[in-house]
Amino acid sequence: RTRKVYDMEWFVGCSHVEFNPTRSGDNGHAKSGAVRDASRKLVDSSLSANGWSRLEISPGGKVQPNILSDHVHYAPSDLAFPISMDSHRTNDYDVIVCIDVDYYISDMDYYLSKCKPMIMHTFNPQKVSGLDGDAPFRIKGDVVTYDVGGGNTWTHKIWDWCNHGEFVMATDPKPPGWWWKRWLGLERVVYSKVMHSRPWKACPDRALVWTIPTGSHYQFKWLPNDMHARKLQRVKYSDDLRPGWNSLTYFDQDSESLMISLGRCGADASITLKKNDYDILMGLDAAQAVTTRMLSMKYTDPRIQALFGQYHKGTITNILEPSTIGKPASLVHWPYALDCDYPEVSARQYAAPIVDNPSLMPMIKRWEVLSESLERRVTFVANNKLPDNRIMAMAIEFVNCVVPVAHHGDPYTWERTAEELDKPKQIQAVRSVWSSLDEHPRNLIEAFVKNEPTTKAGRIISSFHDVRFLLGFSRFTLRFRDEVLHAEHNSHWFCPGLGPIALADKVCNYAQCVESVVEGDYSNFDGTVSAWLQRHVMNAVYLRWFARDYSDELRYFTNSLINSPARAKSFGFNYEPGFGVKSGSPTTCDLNTVLNAFLMYCAVRKTERDMTIKECFQRIGLAFGDDSLFERRYKSAWVKVAEKVGMSLKVEVCTADTGVCFLARVFPDPLVTTTSFQDPMRTWRKLHLTSRDPKVPINDAALDRVEGYLITDPLSPITSDFCRMVKRLLGHTNPAAEAQRWARKDRGREKPYWIVAGEAWPQAAEDIDLMWNVTSSRVGISVEMLLDYKARLDNSEGVLTVTPLAVPNAVANSVMPDGTPSEPVVDPRNVQDQRDVNHSRVVNQPNRDGVGRDTASRQADGGVRNQG
Repeated sequence: RTRKVYDMEWFVGCSHVEFNPTRSGDNGHAKSGAVRDASRKLVDSSLSANGWSRLEISPGGKVQPNILSDHVHYAPSDLAFPISMDSHRTNDYDVIVCIDVDYYISDMDYYLSKCKPMIMHTFNPQKVSGLDGDAPFRIKGDVVTYDVGGGNTWTHKIWDWCNHGEFVMATDPKPPGWWWKRWLGLERVVYSKVMHSRPWKACPDRALVWTIPTGSHYQFKWLPNDMHARKLQRVKYSDDLRPGWNSLTYFDQDSESLMISLGRCGADASITLKKNDYDILMGLDAAQAVTTRMLSMKYTDPRIQALFGQYHKGTITNILEPSTIGKPASLVHWPYALDCDYPEVSARQYAAPIVDNPSLMPMIKRWEVLSESLERRVTFVANNKLPDNRIMAMAIEFVNCVVPVAHHGDPYTWERTAEELDKPKQIQAVRSVWSSLDEHPRNLIEAFVKNEPTTKAGRIISSFHDVRFLLGFSRFTLRFRDEVLHAEHNSHWFCPGLGPIALADKVCNYAQCVESVVEGDYSNFDGTVSAWLQRHVMNAVYLRWFARDYSDELRYFTNSLINSPARAKSFGFNYEPGFGVKSGSPTTCDLNTVLNAFLMYCAVRKTERDMTIKECFQRIGLAFGDDSLFERRYKSAWVKVAEKVGMSLKVEVCTADTGVCFLARVFPDPLVTTTSFQDPMRTWRKLHLTSRDPKVPINDAALDRVEGYLITDPLSPITSDFCRMVKRLLGHTNPAAEAQRWARKDRGREKPYWIVAGEAWPQAAEDIDLMWNVTSSRVGISVEMLLDYKARLDNSEGVLTVTPLAVPNAVANSVMPDGTPSEPVVDPRNVQDQRDVNHSRVVNQPNRDGVGRDTASRQADGGVRNQG
């Protein structure tokens, strides 16, 4: 008479659409994390389709204000929200949700007795050790130890949701009027139907479990219960016949056979046999007979034979439990005003970093990151300064020197220009507009954050949306470079277009011709270029050389570099691009070099008052974009000239200890040798990262990356040793896999630019000691410590096991991986101001690619910033 029946149906599979989930970035557990993400989406979709509300158990950082939860502080991410226990509000929710947390519930009867459907994403392995996607696990004492790369190590027991038995029974710990019912010996029993599936091939040990309440009744404790229902229990993995071993049977749908998994307690090695074969083999007496029968049963793997032979004998062996280094997550640059709860990585880490303060990856998929970069690289550094009369006169002199004969140049034809743009993406883009070249090009700029390691706000790429603009402007820029900038009278300072060998010779010749060399280091060169500099120096050289017949067309292109509208490429909001250099323009490298040379020319003119204009022009140093080498005697005037035109320049004096650095190449002794090596600190901070497509196996991406460095820097201290270590440990032994790697069209995507160009920088074996000494001076670490680190690389057994070198932190304007700010003091008012600016960029903007008013107005106060 006390029975109740709950009539309901629920099939979760109707909402399953993502069969092979992937993550675009790697946080150390990309596979298992992608499956968990897909499971959460499936649960959300199924609940929404049925119009149900939820109670979520320990949702961590995923909790939302409008969701009821039983939230307890077990992990650091749980601290973002207060403790809550809403499960008693049974009238306010329809389903109980557990995402990867059911193991920690000690009394599952408490939730099953609520007579609510439950759904769980849970770990329920079909083998006694192995990999769950990319997370290793093992079992000892029926307790699973689960290591999460880029995360934590978790230990827990497993509920037997997937065991035989369609119904489970639960006893309500506190039914209504429980105190007097307990005194009478009455208890309320609830029955639930249990269903499960394993829908993800990447993680077959992950199960989606859901329960549906079917009925309940009261009974006396002392009377037997004849219902065919099982009590939910923890899974027992320990083998009763073989102490110190684990065993587990399961049904394999592919082979339609009952299988058994065997392995030592706490060991990572395990084997799987057919249960029928296992029963036969266990009846044999002699070890030789076991091996013979296994070969007859086609178990030819020596590992299976060896481990089963030990199991058959009952050998008990102590298992070594060494310290384990988990798979690393790619750490990200995290601006203070970012409205984000977890890092959205855009790169993968294939080895331990060389230094303990490596570069970080920008979260390029976040609109706030682009907004932050626009503020710091465009708005804050905008340059409206006008120079004095003397610099104005020098600009005229310089333009006349660069272009001695005016108005006689012609641009390339459309066909010749199309031939010059020979990269695959350029070819495809040109083909898409070839039939509409007569249309007027649109001068719209689209910006995005470059996906490269950084220590501060990410660099912005400002590209012109219309391919006709790029193709039309390239007719002028390519012709001007070939005919003017590469002409003999400009060859002493203009370096773009030269190969590594020619550049090395040029650097050495310059160092030998002057008394002392200095390096120029501009702060945010592109962003601090003023409109005056663009019009009177950079663009003026074009307008002077090309014939007047092309002036109107050319002026449209050059004016567009200064006054074009701009928007965010992926997010759609508009922004003010300022007057600075647009990095995606065909003019960027050439005209940056021209401006760099102009500032050096001004420094010479201010210092050498007795020299003629041509003599001063001949004194210009080496320029390549914003990189420059100059004579030390002009150092003071050079800095003052840069300041007068609104730019910031820091000059480093080159010494015998630190060598000469140009184009991120260090020349240890340019007076004697052309040997050079990659700037060590800049390279070491990012060499362990790859931003290749996640579909490319990480070992292949790592090999493609390091092989390029082994061509350009085969002798460079530490850099070459690190690359050889990666190649030794991650190299393929399977010829088919190696052939597949070589067949990929994008395998050269992350190789150094000079490899793609077809040349390598010269390095001489007799200069190795010199390179070690200069490297030591540049990084501030003794040669002995560097040699010790080299020895550790040479002897390393794994790419993640070498302890990084300790170097100073160079990160700015970011939350560090340990949750602390990169600066000693951070003003909360500035953070809030930046957050307001970020939101203002997208409020009232058109909703594009999912970003609009709702996204912009989100509150960021509850985010958990933990890069682990």
